[in-house]
Amino acid sequence: MSEYMKISPFFSILLFSGLIIIIQQAFFYLKLKNIHRVTTITYNLSRFLEIRQVLLEIKDLLQQRYRHLRIEILYLDRHQSLLKWLDNAQWLHFHVDRGGIFLQSCLKNKIIRTRREALKNPLDKEIAEVLSLEAFTLIPFSLSIIKYYSKDFGRLSYICDGSRDNCFHNREEDIFKRYLECRRCDAFSALGVVVIHSKSRPVKGCDIRGIRKIITMPAVAQCLYNASIYEWSRYLSTKDALTGLYNYRGLMENLDREIARASRFNFPLSLLFIDIDDFKELNRIRGHLYGNLFLKRVADRLCMHTGISDFVCRFGGDEFVIVLPGSDRITALNIASRIRKDLYSTINREGCTVSIGVATFPDDGNNVDDLISSADRAIRRAKNAGKNMIVA
Repeated sequence: MSEYMKISPFFSILLFSGLIIIIQQAFFYLKLKNIHRVTTITYNLSRFLEIRQVLLEIKDLLQQRYRHLRIEILYLDRHQSLLKWLDNAQWLHFHVDRGGIFLQSCLKNKIIRTRREALKNPLDKEIAEVLSLEAFTLIPFSLSIIKYYSKDFGRLSYICDGSRDNCFHNREEDIFKRYLECRRCDAFSALGVVVIHSKSRPVKGCDIRGIRKIITMPAVAQCLYNASIYEWSRYLSTKDALTGLYNYRGLMENLDREIARASRFNFPLSLLFIDIDDFKELNRIRGHLYGNLFLKRVADRLCMHTGISDFVCRFGGDEFVIVLPGSDRITALNIASRIRKDLYSTINREGCTVSIGVATFPDDGNNVDDLISSADRAIRRAKNAGKNMIVA
């Protein structure tokens, strides 16, 4: 017994040292596991450039970890002021409303549990109805601020979510004005909300904490920010810098899609090719800067004659194209007549008029090239016949 007592301190020290080593290795393993998880998520998200693809990956990740929950993602497009729901890889748009729970919960950085019958705002009711939600929880999507040192600017840059006290946008007391100011910031990240709903059992606090831990990861916010910048750059590539209308590239993309839709649903589509007569003479007399202002005025007048589904494009120089989905030849000719009369009364004092060529799908062409060529031939006939007229 006495011999055992002499040896036991040595074994105690040895056992204690072994336990310390095991605990250290366990913590090291957990840290490595967490790094591997973060790296895997970052790699999976960084493969995509489109916001839709990034959000789909985030949704799949959350759905795999929380199979008992129904998870939906609402994303706020800060460039178009639209609230988007990612439904089966397609966007469903909601128009942003000042008093909605969505904005209040995101900008105040609050998690909200609510029921459908408690909703009062039209936007909230519409969301709950479209998503078929009864009792649900809203988790703000952009909760974290990413800070990193930028050597080029020598300062801390961040992705702003409009909720931190050190964010200069919080000087505005009104929550909606704060949001409007914040979304104009170049450092503003994608803002959204995760909607979780469970029919089997109430949503637990551990579920919310787990979801928040994933969606507030800097890698997630950074990937969303990069995707939003990419989509905004792509959006700008289809816009004309002077008039704000679609440029030639935007026309080709949209017209090709509209023709495919018209063919699938068997409805007409018309195209107006508008050319400003004697514009070169105006440029020579008044100068090119005045000519640019003149083109912008014409573009604004053209937009006044289009509906929600129509779109105006600057084809090049002094030529414009208006695409009229769902309009047959007679309707297109009526719209063209209104445009010609309106522009005649506004730009004739500058010595200019407009000639308009009209082409209709499928009578004048079944694809983009044929339709534009038909409208171009019509406008050449109008020019040769004396200008300031409409030819179909």
